[in-house]
Amino acid sequence: MKRNKYLKTTTLDEALEKWRELIDRFSNKNITGEKIDVDNAYFRTLSREIRAKRNIPSFSTSAVDGIAVRAEETMGARDVSPKILQLGKDFEYINTGFKLPGQYNAVIMIENTEKIDNSKVRIRSAISPRENVRMVGEDIHEGDIIFYQGEYLTPEHISVLVSAGIKTVSVKRKIRFAFIPTGNEITYDSADMTKIIESNSRIIKGNIEKWGGIIDVYNVVPDDYSLIKNSIIKAYKDHDVVVVGAGSSHGTKDYTSSVLEDMGRLIVHGTNLRPGKPVILGEVEGKPFIGLPGYSYAFKLNLDIFAGELFGRIYGKRSSNTVEAITLKKIPSQIGLKHYYNINLIYLDKKIKALPVKTGSSKLYGWITSTGYTVIDEGTEGIEEGEIINVHTNKSDNEIKSNLLFVGSNDILIGELGNALFGKNIRLFINNAGSMGGIFAMQKRTAHFTGIHLFDEENDEYNIPFIKKYLKGKGKLVHFARRSQGLLFPKGNPKGIKGIKDIIDKKLSFVNRQIGAGTRMKFDYLLKREGINSQNIIGYNNIVNTHIDAGYIVKEGYADTTVALEYIARMLDLDFIHLFDESYDLYFPEYFSDDVRFSIILDILNSGKIGRTLGDMGYDFTGMGKIIYEG
Repeated sequence: MKRNKYLKTTTLDEALEKWRELIDRFSNKNITGEKIDVDNAYFRTLSREIRAKRNIPSFSTSAVDGIAVRAEETMGARDVSPKILQLGKDFEYINTGFKLPGQYNAVIMIENTEKIDNSKVRIRSAISPRENVRMVGEDIHEGDIIFYQGEYLTPEHISVLVSAGIKTVSVKRKIRFAFIPTGNEITYDSADMTKIIESNSRIIKGNIEKWGGIIDVYNVVPDDYSLIKNSIIKAYKDHDVVVVGAGSSHGTKDYTSSVLEDMGRLIVHGTNLRPGKPVILGEVEGKPFIGLPGYSYAFKLNLDIFAGELFGRIYGKRSSNTVEAITLKKIPSQIGLKHYYNINLIYLDKKIKALPVKTGSSKLYGWITSTGYTVIDEGTEGIEEGEIINVHTNKSDNEIKSNLLFVGSNDILIGELGNALFGKNIRLFINNAGSMGGIFAMQKRTAHFTGIHLFDEENDEYNIPFIKKYLKGKGKLVHFARRSQGLLFPKGNPKGIKGIKDIIDKKLSFVNRQIGAGTRMKFDYLLKREGINSQNIIGYNNIVNTHIDAGYIVKEGYADTTVALEYIARMLDLDFIHLFDESYDLYFPEYFSDDVRFSIILDILNSGKIGRTLGDMGYDFTGMGKIIYEG
């Protein structure tokens, strides 16, 4: 039987590119999902995204040991004129993690109080609403996509899933390998002193099982073309990947490449890798095939590269990495403390940039979803914007360069877009900064794109006037959705709210959005139209950063009403009065709109798969994905 010499030595990069194409075709067709108990899901990979079934935390809790108070009753407390609070009337003692009593909205740290007797304390400074309080849903909101399809589940992921009320998950089934060692000169019999003991099976078995696969090791097959072929045919009946050991070079008994050409398609025979040149890659009826050299180190090296790539591509197998990155924002720290700070890494302006993520003792979810972390030494008082730092990560350089950063007004649809992008090996990081925060990020070139819903009262138009005013009229604006906004208030409308004027007339407490938020800007316009002075509104300066947080403030009884999306009212079972419809659009700057990932986003938006469950909850998706402005 004929044997093949190397058809063409391929560079390692070229070989990996061809191998990845084969892996993706195979995975999309063959790697199905299975539902398992969450406690059995360690080191498995999600086949579907996961939405939280409860908030984390599920109720507002104290972040410190101290006293629960009503913030407004601490106003005016100073060193020279302290206030005395009465236990049971003005405050309650509370420990870290305990539920905040409904009548209180802030916590004073115990070290900032002076005990007078068993029923009274003295305070010498005021406190703001929600200070030292972990609000309901601060980490995760019910209904949020918390993990994308394709995410690899670590023990920390399982912890978050359990906390979010998840009992079962859909994961990708385990891939099945068959290993066939070949050669007249090898044996499993340790007593046979005339042959070489077969030991590569231990390398492949241990690594495949470590990576999460299933493997069966076959008996040694002699150097015989027909026997090798028949063994491969048999192996493919019950396995996804067949690996043949030895026979991959061009010796007189090396038949692997000839057998593969006879049965399927040979895509690589030999790379420029040293050691380990004689590797074979191919497919049989769409299933991957690997031929590994017989020498143990060459065997291990190619196994790590090509079988490892298969697990990385399908299941998200990780290895450690350290990269240098330029900080996008100042990172605070305290001298004398060694601070571990979570970091998201993106690739912008041909440089790796580092965006610090809120880090704290309770922020496990932030650690899981970040790219990595940096360490700030004891003698350093923070890191300034623009400094170079080392980031420890389990992401490769290529993965980091595919990451995208969204800064702006967030929406549940952005999470759905992130899930769709993750399926295309693109990680989307989301930074809630409000519409004007997104505009400023575009000015500074510190993000890839933004979401905005900015109303211009002079032109009675959304978004485009702001692009012309703040971004020199350049870039592309893509329509995402029309959204309904209005007043949210408790079920049954106990205050009898009929419109905006009731906020003043009925002296209602209000929770507002941050300066620069599109919702706040439109609310200010409505107040102006009604002739209402915003400073006469109780709680006008009581702000939160998202629609959902505003909704929960009302739901928990800390405010009578707010302006937010109709979707939030439906989700939280609050009553709703419609005030206006708005255009929520995505802006892509010039420096990103020629990027291939922009085209991928447009394809996703035009696929009709985003927002399919939200059509009757205050959304209109007509025209999604249409470029409505280009300059």
